[in-house]
Amino acid sequence: MHKHDDGYCHDDSSSFSNTHEVKVPRYDVKLWPHIKARTLKAEVKHYVHAVAETSKVCMDVMGFEKIHVTQHGRECRHEVSAPSEIGSRLTIHLVEPLQKGSDCVLHITSFTRNSKSLTWGDFVFTQNEPIYCRSLFPCQDTPSSKSTF
Repeated sequence: MHKHDDGYCHDDSSSFSNTHEVKVPRYDVKLWPHIKARTLKAEVKHYVHAVAETSKVCMDVMGFEKIHVTQHGRECRHEVSAPSEIGSRLTIHLVEPLQKGSDCVLHITSFTRNSKSLTWGDFVFTQNEPIYCRSLFPCQDTPSSKSTF
């Protein structure tokens, strides 16, 4: 077990996600790469399922300049921790806390330059290994959280 500085404890030392409280079994992802500017805009619906009662969702992020989060159309307060070698923790404070077994949808829009996951040329392709999916869009970037897209 790896204990993060905010007290979250789980079995993946390369993730800040609070998978012991919430899982994201599905993402609806829209990506807009701009090849000349080497920027990426992402709009993602995160289908969140609570495995425990919680008032926040923590995700892995890396290198974002802008992040905007809503729950049920209402803006969620959020903060990003200081960067580390594995990225940062995005902590989202839910507008409506979740009870164990309940679900919600978070809409997250993000913007980044030179994502570690992307290789730019006349086209763009992704390489999300080992932990670079978090540089495409905020997510639970850990094998302990399986998701469909």
